[in-house]
Amino acid sequence: MLKAILYSFPIQLLLFQFRRNLLLLSLWVLLLGFTVGQWGEELGIPYLFFAPEYMGKTSSVAMFILGLAVGTFIMSFHITAYIFAVGKFTFLNFLPRPMALFCLNNGLLPFLFNLLFVPAFVHYQVEYELIDYADVLINTLLYFAGQLLIVVLYFIYFRLTGQALFSSGVSWKMNKRLRNTKFMRYLTLQRVRNIRGRDTLYEVHSYIDFSIPFKIRYLHKTPSITLHNSVQFFDRNQLNALIIELFLFVLFLVLGFFRDNPAFQIPAAASGLLLLALLTMLAGALTYWLKKWTWGVTVIGVLLFSALATDNGRNPYHRAFGLNYDTIRAEYSLKRLEILNNDAYYGADVANTLQILTNWRAKFDKEIPPKMIFICSSGGGQRAATWTLRCLQALDSAFEGRIMQQTMLMTGASGGMIGAAYYREIYRRAVSGESVQTQSNQYVEKIAKDRLNPLLLSWIVSDLFLPFQETTKDSLRYFKDRGYAFEQKLNADADGWLDKPLLAYREAEAQAQIPMLIIAASVVNDGRRLYFSPQPISYMNNAAPLARRTIRTRIRGIEFMRFFRHQRADSLRLITALRMNATFPYIMPNVLLPSEPAMEVMDAGLSDNFGVNDAVQFLYVFREWIARNTSGVIIIRIRDTPKEREISSYRSHSLLFKLFSPIEHFLSNMYFLQDARNDLAIELAAQWFKNDLKTIDFEYNPAYLNNATDSLNNLRKAPLSWRLTARELEGIRAMINAPENQSAMRKLKGYLK
Repeated sequence: MLKAILYSFPIQLLLFQFRRNLLLLSLWVLLLGFTVGQWGEELGIPYLFFAPEYMGKTSSVAMFILGLAVGTFIMSFHITAYIFAVGKFTFLNFLPRPMALFCLNNGLLPFLFNLLFVPAFVHYQVEYELIDYADVLINTLLYFAGQLLIVVLYFIYFRLTGQALFSSGVSWKMNKRLRNTKFMRYLTLQRVRNIRGRDTLYEVHSYIDFSIPFKIRYLHKTPSITLHNSVQFFDRNQLNALIIELFLFVLFLVLGFFRDNPAFQIPAAASGLLLLALLTMLAGALTYWLKKWTWGVTVIGVLLFSALATDNGRNPYHRAFGLNYDTIRAEYSLKRLEILNNDAYYGADVANTLQILTNWRAKFDKEIPPKMIFICSSGGGQRAATWTLRCLQALDSAFEGRIMQQTMLMTGASGGMIGAAYYREIYRRAVSGESVQTQSNQYVEKIAKDRLNPLLLSWIVSDLFLPFQETTKDSLRYFKDRGYAFEQKLNADADGWLDKPLLAYREAEAQAQIPMLIIAASVVNDGRRLYFSPQPISYMNNAAPLARRTIRTRIRGIEFMRFFRHQRADSLRLITALRMNATFPYIMPNVLLPSEPAMEVMDAGLSDNFGVNDAVQFLYVFREWIARNTSGVIIIRIRDTPKEREISSYRSHSLLFKLFSPIEHFLSNMYFLQDARNDLAIELAAQWFKNDLKTIDFEYNPAYLNNATDSLNNLRKAPLSWRLTARELEGIRAMINAPENQSAMRKLKGYLK
């Protein structure tokens, strides 16, 4: 029995994959790692498979599309493996429906994947998407229906290509043209001779055949294959593989051309699987035909593609919408930075902000100095955006509108700034007399919507295959990169409220109707901060003139409006500034600005993920006025990470882990290092600020709720991603009621008395 199992076709195929197709096996390991193994959980990768979204919601349609993508990947795996294996298992050429039989016997890995995936998927949908078992059952059935549909379509195609229906017409002409290509003919004959010239056949005693139920059939002798039959076999499979690869490529083109339509924004996991399917077939074709030359040709191809796709900064692909890239470039040099940070600009900008501070003070009783509030929101993707918005709603509700009224400045990074900017716009509309309910839950639901689908689709389709699609904004042309896709989706979710130039907020800020919002980004070229604000704020860039005369200081910031004034800086879209502030590496693209040399910007969290340093800098510049005209300053820090974390125990590590551990340790502790620097800045500020200075922290920490409520027990932290599950969203909504945050609320009430 053991021998019968060992020499069965499915087991021999699996052994063949281990021997010859480790690359294909690694793809299955990768998929299992991302799903069952929870690899990339901090980035939310498993959630893309367990709870795919389509048209803004997790649904059975999304699961059906995911099933279609999984089925496509499975069939690409079968086709690639078939091309490699059929020369070693020549008995297939003498059986009816050889491709179907091969797929059936080669199905151990897909079967194992589905066997492990489905229980994990069911558990996740019930526990974290809060879906009842009946709907989960429907989702599961539609997931398998999608796979089955793809398999049936492929089998129909293979059946037709083996019949007279395709013996004439376009398919026959393509086949004949391939046969007559000297290079392809040479490679085909070489492959056939290699197979026939060596004893490389695998011994097979039995295989699974189609019947109801499936039957085990036994082989007694494998017939020899003639050169004529071999050539016919290679011609047929060469054509089939080429047609399927072309079909997948055309599918990507269609998705790319219509990607602005939400109906074509398929689930992010489906986009990734389709790309993986195409790459699987291309890699298989290269490996099959080039053999030992594969890696050399691949490396040369990658280097050539990289050279052709090099962005020299003259016509950058990733742009900032609103800026003019067709005019003279802004000079980016130390000399110009010195000019733009002179004493005259500094004094004028301070005077302008002092007038805003005076307007802010005029809103309150002349006899009772008010508390001034600074709000600092940390980065953290979708969870930070949603938590910041939810926290601001709760604070403004608990204090009957006093929080936003007394807030002078809002700073932060990444997702936190998106949530803060969105709530400020909601508040602006409310104080302007529009019928807006600032506490409505619909705003939390809108900011929490999935943005990974259009983002990943654009990354795969447009950035890789269609990097020439353009759009027009204010009569200027821009490429439709994944940054464009992100902005379009965020703007649609926010009812179009954030797609306006920065300058549109200048008057409202100047009259202190809304808080000043200083958005920052990190300049890759030299590590400086790039500041976006409708107000002139050169005082954020450097020390005061008097200090510069006695102390040598470095220009630590660049004021965007003044630096790019000849490139239409005042037309920059607010949503674009927020996107540049939230360019999480690899997921969002770094933007190149129209300067010489080109200025590259990325996420503000690289230098300060909490915005505290910017708030302290502002406080220092205006410390004397604030000390005289207020009863003190309260810095409200809205954090998406706990201030403290438990000390992890030491574990022995492998040599490979130790090789990369310094980098990993630095990245994992980067925010804690920033925290220590911010704490020091506030500690020193408490010494030089001649008034009362307090800090209040509102933290997103699921551990707070795990011990406080039964309904949200075992709640996991939302990943650093642009997607939230239903359970994660519910946890964020409830987080403000956690004992620690309620304690912070009571402390804040005491400070504001």
